[in-house]
Amino acid sequence: MISDRKTAARTIRLLNDAFARDPRAIASMVYHRVGCNQALADHPTIQVLCAENGRCTIGLVGVVNGMCGVIKRGKRRGWGMVCSVHDDKTGVLLGFGWTEKKDGGLRLVKRGGITVVAATQKHGKIVR
Repeated sequence: MISDRKTAARTIRLLNDAFARDPRAIASMVYHRVGCNQALADHPTIQVLCAENGRCTIGLVGVVNGMCGVIKRGKRRGWGMVCSVHDDKTGVLLGFGWTEKKDGGLRLVKRGGITVVAATQKHGKIVR
């Protein structure tokens, strides 16, 4: 299986930069999923969500992971390296990070009861 950490790191930086510039547009792209066939669902690096009823859907992060590759070892073997990070309580997108790191590796802080990404980002449960 393909795994390219340098590409994943650049992609995470790019996604977080785009998110900082227009959080609404990027969040809309992350939350939008479309139906796909089994051939795409069987792709070795593209991440697809298949429900128990057999319906499969794909979104932006799944395609991004197809370019970056998958985790090679451990309990998340086969998962995409890039994840979207969301507030646990509200589900609001906070940014993008590494699947294998807690909260995607983003430094999250509470400010007035709201979870925010410290430093450069405006806006944690990890979604595969």
